[in-house]
Amino acid sequence: MWQEAWNGFGGDDWGYDVAVDDTGNVYVTGWSYNGAVPGNDCLTRKYDSAGSFVWQEAWDGVADDGGRGIAVDSSGNVYVTGYTRNSTDTNWDYLTIKYDSARNIVWQKAWDRGLGKDDDAYGIAVDSSGNVYVVGYSTGNSNKDYLTIKYNADGETVWQKAWDGGNDDWGRGIAVDSSRNVYVTGQFYNGTTYDYLTIKYNADGETVWQKAYNGIGADYGYGIAVDSSGNVYVTGYSSNGTNSDYLTIKYDTNGNTVWQKVWNGVTDDGGRGIAVDSSGNVYVTGYTRNSTDTNWDYLTIKYRQY
Repeated sequence: MWQEAWNGFGGDDWGYDVAVDDTGNVYVTGWSYNGAVPGNDCLTRKYDSAGSFVWQEAWDGVADDGGRGIAVDSSGNVYVTGYTRNSTDTNWDYLTIKYDSARNIVWQKAWDRGLGKDDDAYGIAVDSSGNVYVVGYSTGNSNKDYLTIKYNADGETVWQKAWDGGNDDWGRGIAVDSSRNVYVTGQFYNGTTYDYLTIKYNADGETVWQKAYNGIGADYGYGIAVDSSGNVYVTGYSSNGTNSDYLTIKYDTNGNTVWQKVWNGVTDDGGRGIAVDSSGNVYVTGYTRNSTDTNWDYLTIKYRQY
C-alpha cells in the first residue's frame, strides 16, 4: 500500500483520472500550476507498482491546459484527453495526446468546433488495436452537445458523433468492448432538470441504443464500464428531493435495465468512477459527507455479482 503527493510550483495541482497497466504501473493525469500566467499545464505522471515515481510529462500550450481522462494499452502507450486553449480565442478545445512507453509524444490532436465556444473532453478509452475514443461536450450556437470522437492508432479521425437533445447535454464517461462497440454516459437536460443519458454506438459510430434515467430530481452520469458479456454499468448521482445519492445502474447488452442501486448517506453523496472485474463484481467510488462535519470524504463501494 502506498500514497504519493505531488506539489508543483506552489499553486493548485489537481489529479483528475487514473489508469493501471498490466504490470501494476499507475498513471495519473490532471493539471498543475506552472508558475506563469495563465499557468495550468496538462500534467501526466507515472508511478511503478510500489509507488515510486518513474516520470512525468507536462503539456504546455499557449494558455491553460488540463487532463481529464487517461488510458493505457498493453504496449505501455499512454493516452490523455482534456482541454486546451488555442491561440485565436479564449475558449477551450478538446486535447488528446498519445505518449509511447518512453514518454515521447507520438501524436497530439486538438478539436475545435469553430464557433468560438468551449469544447471540453472528459473521458478516454482505447481498444486492442490502438483506436482511441474520447467523449465530452461541444458547444453549438446556444447549447452543449455530447461529442464522441474515434481516432485510429495514428491519430487520424475515423468518425465523430454529436448528440443534441435540444438543451445542454454533457458526455463524461466512455468505455469500449472487445467488438469495438462504444458506450458513453453523462447527462442531458429534459426541459425541467437533468437526467442520465447512456448511449451505445457500434464500431462504425451508429447508435445501437440510448437510455435515459429520470429520477425525482436532477441525475448526473459520470462513470461507465462494460464487462466481457457486454453488460454496461454506469454511476453518478441522483437527487432524492433533499440530497443527492449514489446511483449505479446495470444494463444488459440490449440496453435493458438489470438492476439499479442507490446509496444514501447522511447528506450529499455521488459516484464518480466505476469498474467491473472478471467475476462481475462492481466497484464505484466518489464522495460522501459524514455526520460530524460538512467536508467531503472518499466513499468506495463493492457490489457483488448477481
